Amino acid sequence: MSVEVIRVVIADDHAQVRAGLRVTLEGAPDMSVVGEATNGREAVEMAERLQPAVVVMDLAMPEMDGVEATREITRRKLGCRVLVLTMRVEDDFVVPLLDAGAWGYVTKMDADRELVAAVRVLAHGGFYVKPDLARAMIRRHNESAR
Repeated sequence: MSVEVIRVVIADDHAQVRAGLRVTLEGAPDMSVVGEATNGREAVEMAERLQPAVVVMDLAMPEMDGVEATREITRRKLGCRVLVLTMRVEDDFVVPLLDAGAWGYVTKMDADRELVAAVRVLAHGGFYVKPDLARAMIRRHNESAR
């Protein structure tokens, strides 16, 4: 039985972070890291050229930050999904990322436990948001709709 390989691009300006993410992702039998970008501009270029299923996107990067890169990938309709990797978990921070076109997020502190599952969810058409943030976002949406 053949396993369909999920193609992933990692975008982070820190080499050690990229190396750790690569080890985590390539430890899964159904994942292949096809590119590593050091800034948002490279992430957009690699998303277009390498056609990954998922781009794992850091936010604080030089030249073009992760929000702008996510917005550009979405605008160009490149067919991949962006999974944001962040230290911040506040809903006021995450909602604009989702508005920019991200399909989910994983905190850097949870990446070792959640990254592979999150990439799989996005690659198969889903969203990945922690339940506590989803509840907060729904509550905020409902309160603003009143």
